Amino acid sequence: MLLRRLPIALERFAVPVFRTLAAVPAVVDHYVCTEGAVSWPGYSNSVTSCSPSKLLFNRGFAKGKGKGKGKVTETPDTAGAASAAEFKLDTLKEGINASVTHFQHELSNFRSGRATPEMLDFVQVDAYGEATPLKAVAAVAVRSSQLLALTVYDPTLIDNVVKAVRDSPLSLNPSKQGQEVLVPVPSPTKETVRALEGLVHKAAEAAKVSIRHVRHKGINDAKAALASKDDQKRAEKDIQKLVDSASSRIDDIAKHKIQSLHS
Repeated sequence: MLLRRLPIALERFAVPVFRTLAAVPAVVDHYVCTEGAVSWPGYSNSVTSCSPSKLLFNRGFAKGKGKGKGKVTETPDTAGAASAAEFKLDTLKEGINASVTHFQHELSNFRSGRATPEMLDFVQVDAYGEATPLKAVAAVAVRSSQLLALTVYDPTLIDNVVKAVRDSPLSLNPSKQGQEVLVPVPSPTKETVRALEGLVHKAAEAAKVSIRHVRHKGINDAKAALASKDDQKRAEKDIQKLVDSASSRIDDIAKHKIQSLHS
């Protein structure tokens, strides 16, 4: 008889206590709860046991008779959500450096007085109603230090290729020879050097635009990853320092390239 009354006595003691605590939700750090059962002769009840997991234990015992079971619900892990968006200044720096490196590679193709296939990379051809890079419609080969030969893939575009090369700022005078387009590269003149200078400035501006795109993405990543406004402002200043430094490097590289065209 005593064993049968013991669970009932425990319930009578525990329920008022739980009702007192009902209005105070508590965080059970890292607990996962599972349902089980406890029984004595003539008595049975379900219980909840917990093991580590980030959960919120809502004591709902004061919500009426028969509804006194505690509820365990998962809380959002704000730290994990914040870490999902990452901001790394080193990664952004690599992107900026890649733009500068690409700019340097492009400038290596600008050589006055010597025929190189890369000197025609900026030429755009009207192909099927669209502006298309020359290297996409023709193969460029070096016949001599002063002569380029273009083999056009589609013979119907030969006239368009001739026009595109002639109208380019390189001051070249191509001619159609059968299925090829021959492009003599004369010794540098003032006009040729001036045209190359224009291409250098154009490539420098394209590199700066690329860097500004990297800057824009970096600032957005910083805002998504950093909760503090102060941290976001500091990150933006660090990004701007990298951009300013890279822009200065681009200006210096372009300046030295232009000087080399006159030497």
